Amino acid sequence: MTPSGRLYPVDTRLRPNGRAGSLVSSLDAFAEYQLHHAWTWELQGLTRASCIAGDAATADQFGRIRREALMRPRQEEVVCAELADMRNRMLLELAGEAGANSPKHQPGGLVDIEWVVQLGVLARASTSLELVQETSIPGQLRALVDIGWLAAADADILRETARALHEQRMLQTLVPGEERAGVDTRAAAEIFTRLLRRNT
Repeated sequence: MTPSGRLYPVDTRLRPNGRAGSLVSSLDAFAEYQLHHAWTWELQGLTRASCIAGDAATADQFGRIRREALMRPRQEEVVCAELADMRNRMLLELAGEAGANSPKHQPGGLVDIEWVVQLGVLARASTSLELVQETSIPGQLRALVDIGWLAAADADILRETARALHEQRMLQTLVPGEERAGVDTRAAAEIFTRLLRRNT
């Protein structure tokens, strides 16, 4: 809450142990959950997580837990299968809704681009500290190219498509209802599909 009211809504159901669990976790409980119980979609969020408040000791502990959780060895084909299943379920839930063709959810849109990056991080972080140190999509794309997991040409397409989609979302927010050309996301969608299928 701020003097002007609520800054943003918080869904308190989204916590590790559901409504029955505590609203906040200790660092020990956070470590236990991330290292032994976290689902793939939760680890996807951890790929982008960074400490933005608190003392230096807490930030260091968070960073250590994050590194340890992300650097656990994983089978890439298992991560691919889980991401493909989640994406298919997401598409079914969005079918027929207005947001299905938004810059975020359209094939090759922001979700697909982020999931390509998260797949690479989760699959290869065990052998690359550089992947874990990066928390931005552009930085992670660079790191994935550096370790040879992603072709430089594919990274350029994903980076440019993401930039254009973010710009489109910003313009839709600032000038709603104005007709404008859509972003061609077909190449990004092809990369997403190809990377998921190469291990399934």
